[in-house]
Amino acid sequence: MRRSGGSYASPSLGSLLLLAVRRSRHAEHRGRRDQGRARSPGAQRRNAIERSKLCSRPGRSPSLSVFLLNQTACSAIELQLSTEPRAQLDIIQKVRTSPESFPLSTPLRISQRRTIFFARQGFKDTIFERANTKLLTWLPLIFSSPLKMVFTSPNWVPQLPIDPPDSITIQEFMSNERYGRYALKDSRSPYTCGLTGKSYSAFEVRERTDLLARGISKKLEFAPNEGTEWEKVVCLFSLNTIDYIPFTHAMHRLSGIVTPASAAYSAQELEHQLRSSNSKALFTCIPLLETALKAAKGANIPEDRIFLLPVPGADQKTPYVTIDDLIQEGKSLPELEPLKWVKGQGARQVAFLCYSSGTSGLPKAVMISHRNVIANVLQFTTYETVARRKLGVRTQATLGLLPFSHIYGLVVIAHCGTWRGDGIIVLPKFELKQFLEAVQRFKINCLPVVPPIVIQVIRNQDLCNKYDLTNVRWVYTGAAPLGAETVEDLKKQYPKWHVGQGYGMTETSTAVCTTSEIDIDVGSSGSLVPGARGKIVDPTTGAEITEYNTPGELLVQSPSVVLGYLHNEKANAETFVWHEDGRWIKTGDEVLVRKSAEGNEHLVIVDRIKELIKVKGHQVAPAELEAHLLTHPAVSDTAVIQVPDERAGEVPKAYVVRAAAYASKPEAEVSAEICKYVEEHKARHKWLKGGVEFVDVIPKSPSGKILRRLLRDREKEARRSKGAKL
Repeated sequence: MRRSGGSYASPSLGSLLLLAVRRSRHAEHRGRRDQGRARSPGAQRRNAIERSKLCSRPGRSPSLSVFLLNQTACSAIELQLSTEPRAQLDIIQKVRTSPESFPLSTPLRISQRRTIFFARQGFKDTIFERANTKLLTWLPLIFSSPLKMVFTSPNWVPQLPIDPPDSITIQEFMSNERYGRYALKDSRSPYTCGLTGKSYSAFEVRERTDLLARGISKKLEFAPNEGTEWEKVVCLFSLNTIDYIPFTHAMHRLSGIVTPASAAYSAQELEHQLRSSNSKALFTCIPLLETALKAAKGANIPEDRIFLLPVPGADQKTPYVTIDDLIQEGKSLPELEPLKWVKGQGARQVAFLCYSSGTSGLPKAVMISHRNVIANVLQFTTYETVARRKLGVRTQATLGLLPFSHIYGLVVIAHCGTWRGDGIIVLPKFELKQFLEAVQRFKINCLPVVPPIVIQVIRNQDLCNKYDLTNVRWVYTGAAPLGAETVEDLKKQYPKWHVGQGYGMTETSTAVCTTSEIDIDVGSSGSLVPGARGKIVDPTTGAEITEYNTPGELLVQSPSVVLGYLHNEKANAETFVWHEDGRWIKTGDEVLVRKSAEGNEHLVIVDRIKELIKVKGHQVAPAELEAHLLTHPAVSDTAVIQVPDERAGEVPKAYVVRAAAYASKPEAEVSAEICKYVEEHKARHKWLKGGVEFVDVIPKSPSGKILRRLLRDREKEARRSKGAKL
């Protein structure tokens, strides 16, 4: 990673960048006039020290010298800079952000008009011996306060090819080659059904998107340049289909908002999302129609505003209008007028309203702008260009199995893949045999999955060996950490596969860091993507951590960081913070930085400070389950934690203090009743697969906060005593 502020391994180095300018006679006169003005003791002390080390030589032409020095005496490297102001600023910025790129031996000479002195720790008493300018003024550019460390992507990663545009929709960005999209004529079919093989070319997808936008505009009376985006919010509650992403782009063409809902939701959970987002219509599919109808009725969405996305194998004979019906109607409708967006509108207008479990209560609506998604597409694809070029990969077949309603599937798989010309093989859900058949049939090269799927492959080798998986090159995991032991087991069976993982969150429009196929550090989540900045702080004191292998909370700054939470100022204030260097998001995740074998800094996810449970990649907030459990008459008090599970990665377990009325009933009977209560009201991934354990008291702090770590320690000890390996 590029670093600003000094060497990561030397936290004692407090850097100070000072600018010395030889001024004209008029400036010298002004300097003498101001000489008697009061100065701070620190400034007087610095000036006295540095003046004693400067040698003066008169000259008429202006010159510039820049010094990067620490708080002790250091030697410096003399670098000659060109006279162009832009070049001066560029190299000064490079010194500030990439000091390690400047060698400590031979000076670089570009011209004789500008001089830069670059000081590094470990050299003494020679700092200004070659200085040729009379010091008249010092301008501090970096304060000599305690060292602050900000990380960026590795030096070998290219910068973003363009500044993420802020005046276009995601639909325009994804379909227009002027922004760097892979040529449409050379792209693979963007979305192919992994069950039937049905697909459309890139040109056909663009045309269908436009026709669909016309049909929706007519049916829902959504005009591109009329009304606000909040008057055009629709919910997408569907399994993965080849029409899923084109539908979202059609809504963006109308300047509307899409709020994707998890296909695992219960009617109660879906109703909450419909109400809180103020959705005007619901797009779903046959397998989810029963749940959708219940939720729509509760949210007062009329049936004539419920539409269907075709899915393979489902009976489409219903009274509801389908996506294909709208496209067909769009063929007879006039072209839509162009969007009349103003500069900056893409940066502030919401494109997706995704729901994140956050740290407490019901899921929160995350406002993701058009520019947020565009930025992350540029960040992720730019990072991967180096490895793909080195490996000779132009386009590839990628698995589209993970839910497109989840930010990982929505952005990294469905948008990044097609923007760079890849073909996405879409599967509606995970079934191991279907998964293997698709990999073999479509010669899939890249498998973006979650750890439980990797474990299924490892544990079902007899079945896997019946299929040709030789085209697989890259297994990429996210949503939850992938253990080093699991990677080793997979590599033993498939030694030619590259295995890596990334890290991100809904609130960063997915990718914060990712692994390159040419820089894999098993167990890490890779390095920061270009355009992102990160720093690690002590979660208790807020002090920045500047040493390797020292865990702390990760803070991120990136053009992909979202606008915030809808109607939740408390959560916004807790999550998005302003420092002297701008707006940062507190991830709530504990990470550390370590070096890979290639010498690059990688982020390792240590623990989740925010205590979310990850079930097959789905987020489960303990507080949501606790609030629900407390409505059961058998529960007096409760706490929910995560416990390990071979198939799901983690599952929820509830510790329960029984109400007096249930104290005499058999534990097994009460436990079964509580589990059934959750299953009747919550999505499957929120079920108490870890079981229910009865306790006398829930451990809490004096302020009333549940001490989950004590419960996790209790669980670990119980498993250890049984010989279980955690």
